[in-house]
Amino acid sequence: MPFASTSGALAIVRQTLLAAGGVTSRVGGRIYGSHVKTPDDRTIIYPMVLLELEGGGASPQGSYQEQLMFIYAYSRESLGKAAELYDEVHKALHHQLLKKAGIKTAGYALEQQRPDQHWNEQVQAWYCRGFYIIRTTTAD
Repeated sequence: MPFASTSGALAIVRQTLLAAGGVTSRVGGRIYGSHVKTPDDRTIIYPMVLLELEGGGASPQGSYQEQLMFIYAYSRESLGKAAELYDEVHKALHHQLLKKAGIKTAGYALEQQRPDQHWNEQVQAWYCRGFYIIRTTTAD
C-alpha cells in the first residue's frame, strides 16, 4: 500500500500556488518551503510566500495524512500588499483540489484560521500568516 508523503504535501501546495496567476504575478517563483536562513541578505527578493509544516497525523494504514501548515505572505512594501498576496493564496488553496501531473500526492486544503498580520523585525517585512490543514493521499 502506498504511503502519504510529507514532501508530496509540500510539493502539491507549492505547485498549486505556482499555477495561480494571482500569486505568481506578485511573487514569480518565490514560494519557499522554509524560512530564509540569512534574513539580512540583500539578495532576498520580496514579496514571497513561505510554507511551514507544523506536523499533523496519518491514518493507521498510512495512506492518508493531515498536515498542519502555516502559510506566510511577506511584503516589504506594506501590510496592505502582504494582505493582497495572502488573499490570492487563499483563493488558490481554500477548498480547492490539489492535484498536478507528475506529483504522486493529491488532496485539498482548508484554511482553519484567518491570517494574523504583523511586522517581522528580523527580516524587516510585513506578513500575513494563515493556518491550513492540508489533507492528502497518494495519487495515481
